[in-house]
Amino acid sequence: MATRGLKEMNSDIKVVGLGGIQMESEGVELLEQTTNEAAMGVGAISEISRIKRLVGLVEKWITENNPDIVVAVDSPAELACLQSCKKIWL
Repeated sequence: MATRGLKEMNSDIKVVGLGGIQMESEGVELLEQTTNEAAMGVGAISEISRIKRLVGLVEKWITENNPDIVVAVDSPAELACLQSCKKIWL
């Protein structure tokens, strides 16, 4: 996992994200545990309000913490989170 490699290079690096137990065990500070609620296909339609809430959570965290870098990986909220970063930083 990338977090392990980053922390090996610099133990002061703080990694924060949305994810699951494996990410947390690698040293990621979870804003929220999300892996138990993943949905695909038609079931994902009901996920819209949850995704909007998660995007709001991430946007609030970014605004309050001003991270040096944001990396969005493998999430239905990925594009919305990156658009929020653009609004905040530009």
